[in-house]
Amino acid sequence: MSLLTGLGASLAVVVAGWAGASGEAELTDQYPWLAVAIVGCVVAGVMNARWLLVGLVALRARERELLAPLLPAAGAGRPHTAVLLPAAEEQVVVVTGLPAGRYHLAGCAAVAGRLTDPMNLTDAQTEGREPCGLCSAR
Repeated sequence: MSLLTGLGASLAVVVAGWAGASGEAELTDQYPWLAVAIVGCVVAGVMNARWLLVGLVALRARERELLAPLLPAAGAGRPHTAVLLPAAEEQVVVVTGLPAGRYHLAGCAAVAGRLTDPMNLTDAQTEGREPCGLCSAR
């Protein structure tokens, strides 16, 4: 079942439950219709969880695709190497308009095409910023 089909079906079930319950005057006669609406809400929740999981899988695949050139090949037999940190006076960039959290080295694919501001590495670390996942893998 596709996501839109599932969400459309759940909406139809919720509306059917509402319409059925609204036509009943006694509370006890409305309970079966309430159960129908609850089933519609559960189906909608399951379909939204599925949507989130599909998005997470796609995000992880894109992350692996971006990190592949930066990480050593699996099973290459090379020992783990230390990450080379930029010199303290080196300039890094931060994405304009986002809250403090990450900084990026020059040429980082994560900020390609985005509006950035230059910042001294020491200042970025003083603000509590850490390197992004791509930059820390370099």
